[in-house]
Amino acid sequence: MMSKQVTAASMAGTKLVVAPRSVPPKGSSASVAMHAIADMVGHLRARPGARGLVWANGWYATKHAVGVYGQAAPPKPYRRRAPATDQAVIDAGGARPVATGYTGVVHVVASTVLHDSDGAPATGIAIVENAAGERMCANLREDQLADACTASLVGRRAHLTRNADAAQVAIE
Repeated sequence: MMSKQVTAASMAGTKLVVAPRSVPPKGSSASVAMHAIADMVGHLRARPGARGLVWANGWYATKHAVGVYGQAAPPKPYRRRAPATDQAVIDAGGARPVATGYTGVVHVVASTVLHDSDGAPATGIAIVENAAGERMCANLREDQLADACTASLVGRRAHLTRNADAAQVAIE
């Protein structure tokens, strides 16, 4: 499922300009990323020579789609590397330990806020780490979603609790 989080930005030199986006239609097959691409095309047509980046992510930010657009061909053509090359780098890094039953003090290492089709914050998800270096995934408290939309939570201290349904983190 594609989230409503789609970013469209134009890159002119080192300057990054965010392109306004229209509100896409509602529903799970609403082609949100395709609407972002269409918005970017209009943005780039109005700025000859500019380049644009469209990024979209899946529900839990585990699937990413990125496209770089422009009116001219890139200076070097795209060359696909063998997936085994990248996989070897990933495998060599080792896996992070995961804590399944931990509750207590944690620090946020990543977070995202998903928005509903009207653009309002709906769900917040955080990856947190305890003092032993173990990581967990938890929902943000509903009353902290608005703050999470305007400020980075990375590095913030929080308290992780669990109930029968899910883990929840309260940012301090």
